[in-house]
Amino acid sequence: MLVYILLQILLVLLKGFNFVLKRICGYSLHSGLVKDQAASKAEYDKCVHRCRIRFRAKPVENLVACRNNFLLSHLSYECPSALLADNVSLMGFTPTSALFAVVPEDFDVYDSDHGAFFFMVQFSQAIEVLSIPLHHFIRFADDLGDPKGNVVLLSNTGRCGSTLLTRMMEGVPNTIALSEPDFITNIDLRLFSVRSRFRVTQANYPEFIQNNPDKLLEAGIRVQCKPIKFRQVDNMILKTRNVSASLAANVARVCPYVRHVFMYRAPRKNFTSYMSMVGAFPSILNNLFMPDVVEVMMNVASPIHTNFDDVIELLIKDVRRDYNHLRCWAEVWCMLILCYLEYTNKGLVNFFPIDYDELIRAPEKNLRALLSHCHMSPENLEKCLRALSRDSQKGCNLSQDNLRSRKREFTDKQEIMLNEVMRKFNFPDIDSWIDVFHLPTNENNNNNKSNNVIICEK
Repeated sequence: MLVYILLQILLVLLKGFNFVLKRICGYSLHSGLVKDQAASKAEYDKCVHRCRIRFRAKPVENLVACRNNFLLSHLSYECPSALLADNVSLMGFTPTSALFAVVPEDFDVYDSDHGAFFFMVQFSQAIEVLSIPLHHFIRFADDLGDPKGNVVLLSNTGRCGSTLLTRMMEGVPNTIALSEPDFITNIDLRLFSVRSRFRVTQANYPEFIQNNPDKLLEAGIRVQCKPIKFRQVDNMILKTRNVSASLAANVARVCPYVRHVFMYRAPRKNFTSYMSMVGAFPSILNNLFMPDVVEVMMNVASPIHTNFDDVIELLIKDVRRDYNHLRCWAEVWCMLILCYLEYTNKGLVNFFPIDYDELIRAPEKNLRALLSHCHMSPENLEKCLRALSRDSQKGCNLSQDNLRSRKREFTDKQEIMLNEVMRKFNFPDIDSWIDVFHLPTNENNNNNKSNNVIICEK
C-alpha cells in the first residue's frame, strides 16, 4: 500500500512537470513529441505507443490493472504489427486506449506454471506497456478476424474450483488457459454493468463505443485470442472472475463461436471457502476496501430485468449500511446462480454446468463430458487429471496451504443469516440446496429448467 501511495505521488508530480515541458519544448517524458502523439491518433501506421515501465504498484494484487499502476517513460510510436508479437498480450482498456503488456521475449506469459492468475503474471512480469487508440484497436481486431481455434468461456461463482478446472483443461494438447484476464473484467465494469456506479464512466468513451459497446467486447476477444507463432493453439480457455458470469449472455450474442461452461459449488462449502479467503487478507484491508469491492461485485454480478430486481437493489443499498463479509458474499453467490438460471432458462447461453464436488467425485467421467461440450479432444486425459494432485493457486495468497489453517464452521447465528439470504431469491436452505434446487445436470441440460425466472437483458 505504501509503495502504491508513493507511485501516485510520483505520477502527480510528473504530470505537472510534463505539462510544463510540453508547453516549453513540445515534448513529454511520457508521450514524446506532441506532434508524434497527435499523429498516433490519426495515422494507423504510427498508432501504437511503446513505453518502458519504470515503476509499478497496486494497493492490492487482486485488483484490475490500470494505467495509474505504472510509471511509464516514452520509447517510440510504431505500427500495429507490434501487437502481434508472442510476448505481447492484451491487458485492458481505458476510455481512450487499449493497453498491452510486453514481457521478455524468452518468457511465456501463457504458461500457468508461472502463476495461478494470468492478470498477476502479466502485471508482475511486464517490462513495457503498449497502447493503441480504441478506433485503431477496433480496426486491428477486424483485420485479425475471429479466432482460428476453439474458444471456451469458463464462468463461475468463485471459490468453486474453477482455477483447478482450467489447469485440468490445459492438459488437452495445444490448449492455453488464461485464468481471469483483466480485459474481460475491465470491459464488464466499465461498459456492461448497468447497475454499477461505474456505468457513468461510459460517457468518457468515444461515441462509437457508447453506441455499440459490443464492438469493443468482440474486439477484445479477437485480440486476446490472436494467433501465437511459437506454438500451435487449438483451444483457448478464458476463465473470468466470478462477477463476469453476468457477461456470458453478451459474449454468446457477440461471439456465437464461443463455448460456455458454468462452474459452481454447493453453498455451504462455497461460503466456508470464502470465509477462509477473507482470513487470508490483512484485516485492515478487509475493513477498508471490502465494502467497496463487494458493492461493485453486486452491481456487476447481477442480471438485469428479473423478478428479483427490487431485492437486488435493496441488497446493494445495504452493503455500506450494514456490511458483513459472509452475508454479502452469499448475496453475490445467489446473483451469480441467478445469472446461470436466467440465461439457461431463456436459451441465451448454452452452458455446460459442472459442480466442483461432482468433478472431484468422478473426475474422468465429468471431464470427458465437459470436453465433449467444448469440442475439445479427450486424448491425454491422464495429463488433465494430474492437476488434481497439485495446488492450482500455489504461489499466491489464495493457495491451499495459506487457506487450510483458516477454515472454520458457521455459528448458529450465521446459519440463520445465510438461509435468510437464500430465501430472498426463493432458493432452499444451504443444506437442502443440492436436493431441492434443480440445476440442470450434465445429462438433462435441455429438459430440466427452472420456471421462476424471466429473460435478462444486460
